[in-house]
Amino acid sequence: VEVMIKSARLLRGVVETHIVGHADAASAGLLEQAQRDGVVTWHGYLPNEQALSVLEGATAGLSLLRDEPNYRHSRPTKVYEYLARGVPVITTPLPEAVYVVQESAGGVVVDFDDAEAVASQVRKLLDDDQLRQRMAQSGREWVATHANWSLDQEIFTAALTKWMTSSAR
Repeated sequence: VEVMIKSARLLRGVVETHIVGHADAASAGLLEQAQRDGVVTWHGYLPNEQALSVLEGATAGLSLLRDEPNYRHSRPTKVYEYLARGVPVITTPLPEAVYVVQESAGGVVVDFDDAEAVASQVRKLLDDDQLRQRMAQSGREWVATHANWSLDQEIFTAALTKWMTSSAR
């Protein structure tokens, strides 16, 4: 949250920064102050469909997770959601996020806690519409062919059916 707010301050007057999601008490205080300062729009928790609608037309989607043990092996759902919506991703160098961004060519990786790098990448996307469009299209296409429920639903359903059948015995 601190890095998002710092990057939003650096981009103030250039682009609007919208933040969606629940926040703990400390982060909520920072977000509320940043919103009062006119630096961000904090939507708080939104149901998934509403949260995804906030993304429409966005220059970039931020996934600025820190290097914590739980995140090192987790799939960054947010990254997939941004790519599926045709929104270029700016992410921190967690292994799964790096893999997805590099494979999809749908975004860029910045160092942990580097608000200046985030702001610089947002400006680059704003200044180069062709780059932004290429990333958006490439990311959307990659998700459609590599992370699409319609491709995996039969395998998943078969695995569940097998598990439920064997558990019933």
